[in-house]
Amino acid sequence: MEIMVFFTLLLLVCSVSTNQTEADNEIVDQQISNQQPCPQDIHAVLREMAVSLALQTERITVLQKENQEQAAKLETEIDQLKLQSEEQVAKLESQKTEIDQLKHELQVKQVAFSVSLLDQGYGYTGPYNTHMTLIFKRVVTNIGNTYNPHTGIFTAPVRGVYHFYWTVYGNGNIPAGAYLFRNGEKILLHLYVKHLVV
Repeated sequence: MEIMVFFTLLLLVCSVSTNQTEADNEIVDQQISNQQPCPQDIHAVLREMAVSLALQTERITVLQKENQEQAAKLETEIDQLKLQSEEQVAKLESQKTEIDQLKHELQVKQVAFSVSLLDQGYGYTGPYNTHMTLIFKRVVTNIGNTYNPHTGIFTAPVRGVYHFYWTVYGNGNIPAGAYLFRNGEKILLHLYVKHLVV
């Protein structure tokens, strides 16, 4: 009977250990089956991420190209705006100069001068062998202060029509003449020649 009890006990232990191994196997199988989709999911996720990365890289490349084109376009526009600004500044300066001239013209309402070669009395001037500027020493009138008695030059302060009158006489049979110059150019000759009738 001892053998039988031992055998029964052995059977019982074996059956418990077999049941436990099968239960363990089922748990392990279940864990394996649960774990197998995980590596497959990681590969799918990595593939999706690789595709997404490629798309993003392509989009970044396109955006960089668009940014470069926009930057070039903006630089061109900036250069054009700078040029327009410089033109506007030049135009503004020109208009400012014109306004200043108009203001000056408005301030100068009358211009007149009356002068004589000698400071007082009468006498002779010349003869001269070369052209020279005659300096009128006596200033009778100088409205607008436009005649310079030190240089003999009249400076017209504004554009307009000016009337000049002068008299030239020669002594005896010597012809006499005088030129009127404007900015270094001869514009009028006044000539006096006395003819003798025989």
